Parts: sequence; C-alpha cells; structure tokens
Amino acid sequence: MSKLTKMMRLCVYGETRVPEGIGNFRSLQELDLGMGTIESYENFGMEVGKLTELRMLNIKGIDEGKWKALIESVFMLPRIQKLEISFFSLGKMIIWDGWDHWEPSRQLQQLSINGICLPRLPVWMNSICIPHLSCMDLKVSTIEASDLDVIARYLIVIDDVWEIFTWKRINCALVDSNCGSKVITTTRISEVAEEVGDVYRMKPLSSDNSKRLFNNRIFGIGSNGPTNNQSVEATEKILKKCNGMPLSIVTMASLLVNKPVEDWIEVYNSIGFGPTGQNQEVENMRKILSFSYYELPSYLKTCLLYLSIYPEDHWIMKKPLIWKWIAKGFVQEEQQTWLFEVGERYFTELINRSMIQPIEMYGRVFACRIHDMVLYLIRILATEENFVKILDRLYDVHSSSSQSSTSRRVAWHKSLNQDKMDNLTTRMAQLRSLNAIECPISMIPPLVGFEVLHHIGKLQRLRYLGLRDTCVTELPSEIGDLMHLQVLDVKGTTLNALPATVGKLRRLIRLCIDGDIPCGVGVLTSLQDLRLGKVSDDSYPNIAVDLCKLTDLRKLTIRSLQLDEDSLKTLVECLCTLRKLQSIKIAGGSWKVLNGWEGWEPPRQFCKFNTYEFYQPRQPTWVDSVRIPHLSHLNLHLLAVDQRDLDALAMMPELRVLEVSTKLSISWTIAGGGLFPSLRCFSTDIEIMFLQGAMPMLTNIDFWASGDDSANDIGLGYLPQLNDVFIYLVQSDLTARQVKEAMAVWKRVINSHPNRPFIEVQIDNKAYNPLEVDEDDGDGEEISDTEEDDINDDEEEEQNSDPEETDRNDGEEEISATDQKDSGAAEEAKRRRLS
Repeated sequence: MSKLTKMMRLCVYGETRVPEGIGNFRSLQELDLGMGTIESYENFGMEVGKLTELRMLNIKGIDEGKWKALIESVFMLPRIQKLEISFFSLGKMIIWDGWDHWEPSRQLQQLSINGICLPRLPVWMNSICIPHLSCMDLKVSTIEASDLDVIARYLIVIDDVWEIFTWKRINCALVDSNCGSKVITTTRISEVAEEVGDVYRMKPLSSDNSKRLFNNRIFGIGSNGPTNNQSVEATEKILKKCNGMPLSIVTMASLLVNKPVEDWIEVYNSIGFGPTGQNQEVENMRKILSFSYYELPSYLKTCLLYLSIYPEDHWIMKKPLIWKWIAKGFVQEEQQTWLFEVGERYFTELINRSMIQPIEMYGRVFACRIHDMVLYLIRILATEENFVKILDRLYDVHSSSSQSSTSRRVAWHKSLNQDKMDNLTTRMAQLRSLNAIECPISMIPPLVGFEVLHHIGKLQRLRYLGLRDTCVTELPSEIGDLMHLQVLDVKGTTLNALPATVGKLRRLIRLCIDGDIPCGVGVLTSLQDLRLGKVSDDSYPNIAVDLCKLTDLRKLTIRSLQLDEDSLKTLVECLCTLRKLQSIKIAGGSWKVLNGWEGWEPPRQFCKFNTYEFYQPRQPTWVDSVRIPHLSHLNLHLLAVDQRDLDALAMMPELRVLEVSTKLSISWTIAGGGLFPSLRCFSTDIEIMFLQGAMPMLTNIDFWASGDDSANDIGLGYLPQLNDVFIYLVQSDLTARQVKEAMAVWKRVINSHPNRPFIEVQIDNKAYNPLEVDEDDGDGEEISDTEEDDINDDEEEEQNSDPEETDRNDGEEEISATDQKDSGAAEEAKRRRLS
C-alpha cells in the first residue's frame, strides 16, 4: 500500500483495517471507510489532516476517543465538497459547539453529521459562505426563527399527526416566511386537518376502481367478479362501506377470498358498521381490521400479536422473525415438515390476509411492514391481554389504555426517554422477555444490559438469545444451564469462542457464530441452521466428522472455508450424507477446486447452492429440473461448461438468482420460449446474447465484456423488467475514444429501454455511468491507472435476503438486542445482489 502514492480513491469496509500512514497518500481525493475499519488506528485524525487534496470524506462509526481529533483535522482540509461522518455516541447525543470554528470550502455540496448535536446552526451556514450546499443532515438542539430564513428553502413533511395538541406544539417551531418553503402535514383525523388549515382531502378510489381492486384480490387479475344478483348486491354494499379506501377494500377482500359468495352478506352484517359520521371511514376500517383479526386461526393470532413489539414503519426481517416464532413455540410441528417451512407458511398466510405488507427483492419476500392501522389495532389487543409492554414515548402518546406494570414481556424502542428506562430497572425481577429494537446496548440500564449475562444461568426458561452485532466479548460458562435454549446468535460480535459448556445445549436448533466452538458442533445434534465464520484445518480440524452427526441440518453457511485439498474432499463427502439439507453457502479464502459434488444425490427439496471462491470441475449432473425442481439460488464457477449444461440451467422452473462463470471462452445465445421463467438476477462472464422472450422476469444483470464487444448491444431491450445493469470491461488498454464509443452505445440502449434501468460500467476498477459521460470524440489516449478503487470486504453473503436484525420475542424468556453495522464495497454489493 505504501507504494500507491498516486492513489486518488480509497474505500475500506468489513473486517479490513485501514493501513497506518494514510496521511502519506497525498493524492487521495475520496476516502470512504466503513464500520470498524479504524478501530486500532490511534493517530487517524492527525493523518487525515495531511490529505489536502481530499474532496469526499465518508466515515462510519468513529468512536468517542477519536472524533474530536478527526473534526479538527477536517477543519484543515481546504477542498472538501462532500463530508459524511457517523459517530459512536454510546447511547447519548454529544453536544459540541466547535463547528463555529470551521471555515468550509465554498464548494461544499453535501454535509451529514450523525451522533453529534450542534447547540445551534453554525455562523457559516448561509448562502454566501456555502452557496452550493444541496444536501444537509445535521442535528441541532435549538433553532431560532432566523435560522429557517438562512436555510434558503425547505420542504418539511410531518406524517400522521393524531392530536390537535401535538400539532400545536409542532407549529410553535414553524415560522411564516416568503422564502417559498413548504410544510405538509398528514393526518387521519379531520379535526387535526381543520386545525392545520388548507386541507386537501385525499380522493377515494372511484366506484369502478374500487370494484376492480376488490375483484382482482378475490378472483385474480382481470376478473369481472361474480355475476349472480345476490353477490353483486353484497359487493356493492361492501364497497359502499369501504368508501374507496384501498386498505379497507383489500382487507375486506382478503377476508372473503376463501368464503363462498353466498356468505358475503352474512360476513358484512357480522362486522356491524355504525352510522355515517365524521371519520366514519376510519372507524369502518378499524371494524374491518378487527373482524379480520378475530377471523384468524389461533396460531396466526399469536404470531400477529407478536408484531406489536415493533415501532411504526419498521422493516421486520422475515427469517429472524420466523426463528423467534419457532423459539417461542408459536409454530406448530407438522410431520415430515421443517419447522421453519411451517413458520414461512404462517408468514405467507398473514400476507395473503393483508394483515402485513410484504417487502420483495428479486421476486422473493424477505421482510414485511405493518400498516399503521393494523399496528394500532394489535397494540390495543396486546395491551388488553397483557401480552407485551411497549416502552415507546410515541406509543404512550397514542395509547388510550393503561399497560400493566407487571408485564413479563417488554419491547424497548429508541424513542423511549431515560426516566422510563430507569423505572424499568426496578421491575426487572418480573421480566422474562426483553427486546431492544433500534437501541444501542449502552442505552439499556446495567441490570438488563450485558451484566445480566453474568447471571444468565438463572434464566432457566430462556429460549432465544440474540446478541448479533453487539460488543459482547465473552459468554459465561453458565450458558450451558439454559436447557431450553433453541436459538443462539452471536455473529458480528468480538466473541472469540463459545464456552465449552455450550455442548450441553441439546435443544439448540440454530447457531450463528464467527468464533470457535471448543466443544465441536457434533454434540448439538438438534441443529437445523448452522452459520460459522472462519473454518480452517487449524481452528476446526474435525469439522467434517462433526457435520456428519447433524442429521437434522437444513441450512449450512460458512463465511470463510480454508481447508487443504484432502480436508475439502472429506467435507464434501460428509455433506453428501446429510439428507435434509436445503441450503449450502460456502465462501473460500482463496480459489481452489472443490471436487466431490458429482456423485451427490441432493434431497428433492434442495433450493440454494452457493460456493464462492471455489471452482467446480464441471456443472454437476444433479442440476436438473427433475431432481431438484425447487432450486432458487445457484452460484457456479466452472473450469469447463458446454451447451447442454447451459440448457439444463434454463429449464429450472424456480431459479431466481444465477451466477455462472467459466475459464473457457464460449458464447451463449439465450432464447425465449419459456426458458428461465423465474430468473430475477443474473451474473456471468460468458459472452451472451438475448433473443426476444428471453428471461422475461429478469430485473438485474451483471456481465463481463471484452474490448472487442464492449460497444455491442447484446439484446437488453428484450428484457422488459430490467432495472439494474452492471458491465465489467476486462480489457485494460482501451483508448479514451473506445471508452466513449462504448458509453455512447450503452447510453442509447438504456434510453430506448422502456424501464430506463440504472447502468454502471467498470473499467480498471473505475466506474462510469454512460448517461453522464460526454460523447465527444476524445483524444485517442489510453485510459491510465491513476485511480485505485474499492478495497473490498468479504463479509457474509446474505445481507439483502437475510439481513438479520435481532429484535424481540414472546412467550418464554428471551434476550434480543441489535447494534447495527454498515458494510459496503463493490464486490460485496455484487455478492448481496446474488444472494
């Protein structure tokens, strides 16, 4: 690194540490550092002050010991245009008034400071000192009326105001001016809207559109609905009460979807709509939602009430949620079916009944949200049944019911004030379940923070322990006394090893860890989901022997597998004996050939096969639509491949994510006719060409192009759903003219595509957007390697589809907390798109 004196851009993420002496890279113009990359760098702030050419500085998660030195160094940088810094503030907002001493460059365009609060807006915050500022994110403890005039024009949206009193308090901070700024307030309460003034009432759906939405939900897209007079009459009555409100229509339709049409009037009469009046539409919606809740089977009611622990607008990740349902005993066992699959079906049922809203990526649901009206309902029900106590200042304002002070289940939100935290400490003896959601661990009082781990052996009924991405350094040996524990998640911590007593946890079904397991996983014979960090011959010489004993294993993930050739072969032979496996995800530390898969006969339910940084000699013959019809994710790096192999891939009916690369130089023309019917994400270094009808559902594509075909359209216009295109040009001696010719071609392709997808082209680690590249002729010079780009991290593979947030629980005892981390870099972004 010390020799890269001309480096202009440096990005470091994940577990990679920033090298000492960064101040020697005097040519740096962009510095982008992820969480934890400067933990051991004592003089970092002083070194940054030497980077006088720096234009962009982005640092995530700098701790308290370094932030002041860093800021003082930033003050010395004369050319900064974009500045984004996030601080570890240990749960408390730091107020610092030193920003007044800065004289920012007039070219400053973006400014974002998180974790530090300014007592007031700095004196330089005006259109004369920083005329080009276009984006600002600052926390200020006091704003004067004159400050809003200084910030030229602004748009403020205040969403979902429930009470007139709340609006009056907000309105005190707003000042009338003629600067063209706007304040938009939304509310469901008509009295609040009248108080705000200038009311714009959202127009309901028209009668035709209401009927179309209703019929589409019940009978399918394009249906005209029932035709007999009784059903038509029932439909009209129902839609009249829904009054064009989409949530009411969809919820009502979901309630009726499995009922015969002759029963619709009976359902309508059961809801008991009241007389028309102010806010009657809202009241009718609540009645529909209430009736939908009481119509749920008992197992779904419990699962839905569990969601009351989450804050408004929170993304609830599907996989962690289902594992919590399982740990709490909400998911009922079914013969010959994996518990997780049963929980997944519950999740899908709640979506189909419109009780939760799915969040999709590449055609697959990986998370959900709860509509505010549904959340409001289930929180009332959860309070009435003393199901959970929600510690959230905003909820306290909205709630009309008092909550029991003896609740054994607590959800703790980041908006809670300190007084309520302190009050909870005195009642911890009653607590069996705690979920800290979006809260730094340091906000939690010591009794319920990490000190509780010293007494963890006393929590005999604990079934879920989630400490992902927290600062836990060790677990006590008493953890072995938790005989009911089913889920242990300590990934992303600084925990080097689990206590040997973990071997006593014979009911453990899910284990996620980066460190060592002295007892070996072979004794944990109930494991169904296992996620390991680094596995090598030194750290885990008996890994293959232990895995052979996990006959119930469904999912195996190893972030870094570094075994010699014989050990690798033994490991593959072991995995081939596990008849319940559904998912294998293994990343290597260096490129090796992974032999042994050819003779495997995978279980018919097998769905994911990802082996990063490993070559397969050939495509295994079991990649076949008959043998494994449910395969959805496939990652193959092949030494050899032929057309027959590629044809087999095209026939996989449920394949959604595919990465295939080879050392051979071959071409692949992808036709239509029903091939790749479900594929959403595709990455390849094979020379490809698309014909009409190819990959009809594809949204994301990464492909490699040589200099010879860098300016050739490969038929992207035939991919109607395309959203993102990433092109890697592997030839490094392209002239500036050749680059611009290629950019012009890709620009025309994108401009003519009906979706106008995002496109990025990478040449020698430098990224180009063809829509932003000038199309003049150029000077014929070669593109030189003056920029070094993206030092990539190698974190776990599944952030988008399984970005596991550990939130909360119910039922038995549970501890669950989250301190969130950021990760990035180009290669990691690509891996996430494919996982």
